[in-house]
Amino acid sequence: MVSDIVQNGGVAFALQADVCNSVDVKMLFKIIALEHGALDILVNNAGVYSTDALADITKHEFYRQFNLNVLGGIQCTQAAVEVFNPAGGSIINISSSVTSFTAVNSTVYTASKGAVDAITRTLANELGPKKFASTQSTQGWWRPKVYTPAVFLKTHFSRKSKRLRHWAVSASLRISRQRSLSWRLQTLAGLPAKY
Repeated sequence: MVSDIVQNGGVAFALQADVCNSVDVKMLFKIIALEHGALDILVNNAGVYSTDALADITKHEFYRQFNLNVLGGIQCTQAAVEVFNPAGGSIINISSSVTSFTAVNSTVYTASKGAVDAITRTLANELGPKKFASTQSTQGWWRPKVYTPAVFLKTHFSRKSKRLRHWAVSASLRISRQRSLSWRLQTLAGLPAKY
């Protein structure tokens, strides 16, 4: 992604950090502020997913997903607010349409993304008066490099009704690509703070 941005005339760099680790997060944003000045936009995009049935959910898996999907975003937002441009900034949380269609075997993931939805609205109220916009992009189907859509559909919709299976297959034909996600993020980043 960095090379794509640079090839298109932008400036980009990559840093590695564990967003579940508050020390890593603080160091990440300290480096960003030292090397690039104030931050304008934060996109909380880190996340994990599993397809455990209710009987198979473990405490470890629950904390793995909530620590990354929820706590990671909160910690990044806390650190980002400290280095944001005083004129304001934009926080974009990546959520999921799974909170609406509640796929089987997605209990923990759906709950974690529901928390992201609530956090986004709460931060809009809390940070809006400080000129920070808190928005979210609710992702539907998109094509990461991790799995194919057919595997996802088979795993999650095999027990659903014909209608839902048809909807899922139709949705898979319109899978988002990184470029359309980038466009959505650019649009959201340009929105003024409203509360």
